[in-house]
Amino acid sequence: MTNIDFKMYKLMLLSTTAKKDRELVILPSRNINGFQSLNILVTNVEDATKLLRKADGIVENILVDVERKQEIDLWKVARETLRFSKLIPYKPNDITLEAADQLLLHHFTQSLCGRNVLIYGTGNIATKLAIRLAERNANVFIIGRNKEKVEMIVKTINSILPTYSQHPVRLFNGTEKLDAFLSFVSAERVVQEEIAEYLNSNGIAVDGGISNFTENLISSLIKKGIRTLRLDVRLGLPFLEASIASREQTFFSKVMGEGLIKGIPVVAGGIMGKSGVVIVDRIQTPSQVIGIANGIGGVKHESTLTDIDKRAIEAVQEYLLQSEQENF
Repeated sequence: MTNIDFKMYKLMLLSTTAKKDRELVILPSRNINGFQSLNILVTNVEDATKLLRKADGIVENILVDVERKQEIDLWKVARETLRFSKLIPYKPNDITLEAADQLLLHHFTQSLCGRNVLIYGTGNIATKLAIRLAERNANVFIIGRNKEKVEMIVKTINSILPTYSQHPVRLFNGTEKLDAFLSFVSAERVVQEEIAEYLNSNGIAVDGGISNFTENLISSLIKKGIRTLRLDVRLGLPFLEASIASREQTFFSKVMGEGLIKGIPVVAGGIMGKSGVVIVDRIQTPSQVIGIANGIGGVKHESTLTDIDKRAIEAVQEYLLQSEQENF
């Protein structure tokens, strides 16, 4: 840790893992929104606190894993430690989910409809991915080390899928040929060689938990010509970049809000106004009137507008027209 030159980085990603035997690990640097990021994995409070104290005020933005994967609460540690750097919550599991989704879409040329996909795992990522792929109309199967939990997950997912979904998630019974296999468990070398027997030759196998596959399985998959990968989470970085960028956007300062135009109350950006309040497209430099709030979350129909409502609309529209002419 003492060898880290924090001045080199504008971003730092601090996360943890469900694997409890890990020491502090400095992961490969990544380019995020044009800046090299420092990526560190910690599993105990002492390391996290020391690291945050050293980075505070030097690294401008520190993204901290908010997911509790074991006893350490990184978010709490960061909130109590940081004084100067900007603290930003993030969820690395969601980045992993997006990476897996994008990888499968690429492999199957953007369509997963009718593809048989087996997911090994019943945790956070595996369950979210099962939902995502079922919604993409894939035939999703789940296996895991705890049969009761697998059955519970399958039942739960199916209860929340869209009503007209034609692709319920199922238990894997070993009779289906697979187009894809993905594993997301914290244990190492638990996926055995027999999985290769179920995969089609043009299929794909993804070790999402990293080191889930045994050496024999990897060897068998490669010999069969099946594309075999450890999941590279860089595929999910555009989603992280978008999340960071959204925090700098002007929606909350320029679009959403309440105000007055010529003494007339106006709202914008989804705020539900009282009955008679004028709804505009943005609170700063609005360009159009959306309508009149009905006081119960909607917009009054034109036939229900009072004379006061009509005068308010006319006054605001007149103001907008004048502003447009002045800025022309």
